[in-house]
Amino acid sequence: MLGLDPEERMQHALDNHQPFGGVTLNWPVDGGYLPVELAGEPQRQDGQFAGYHGSGACRDLAAIERLECCGGTNFPSPRRCRSRFLR
Repeated sequence: MLGLDPEERMQHALDNHQPFGGVTLNWPVDGGYLPVELAGEPQRQDGQFAGYHGSGACRDLAAIERLECCGGTNFPSPRRCRSRFLR
């Protein structure tokens, strides 16, 4: 999987349509990488595998801030998010 999953944990889950969680991949972002933790649940339609419903989170706020300082992201800074949502 593009070298993003060196332990092949996610690839194994995807190949076998299994749920996965706590899988951290080095996600390519603006010429660098961010560690993104992914989780997903297989979805079925009419008894057939239909894909995954999942989420991802980058918990490395310092890395996000470094990318943002270089002008490489289009999302609000972690400080603004914390002050706006964690009052």
